Amino acid sequence: MTRKNAKGFTLIELMIVIAIIGILAAVAVPQYGNYTKRAKFTEVIGIATQMKSAINTCVQVKNETDGCNFWDEIGLVEATLESNPQVTDVSIASLATNSVSINITAVPALNSVDYLQHGTYDNATNSMLWVLDPASRCLAAASKYC
Repeated sequence: MTRKNAKGFTLIELMIVIAIIGILAAVAVPQYGNYTKRAKFTEVIGIATQMKSAINTCVQVKNETDGCNFWDEIGLVEATLESNPQVTDVSIASLATNSVSINITAVPALNSVDYLQHGTYDNATNSMLWVLDPASRCLAAASKYC
């Protein structure tokens, strides 16, 4: 009596493949969500970079921060905000003489994270020194955007 050779996969082989795919999906999907949030948050950082550039230009021309009307210098931010779906609010404040703060709030889809930077005028180099505020929520363990 001759026996036919079986072709195909056994049930256990199929179950192993399904288990591997399930494990990969369980790891990959949350990581992909974090990746897309970080990618969208780069737009927030880009707006801050534009604002810092405008402030730096004004400061270098006037040799101080007091003579700069930052909102006049940063007219492009208004247009950027209207066309940027990742940002809900932008504010600039003078903290003290020769010191400026930029605060940008992301949309709720990005956990409404605040991106906060402080700039201080350095007389020796006639430039602003920028530091990311430790209280900036983008540094929180849950956010990890910065």
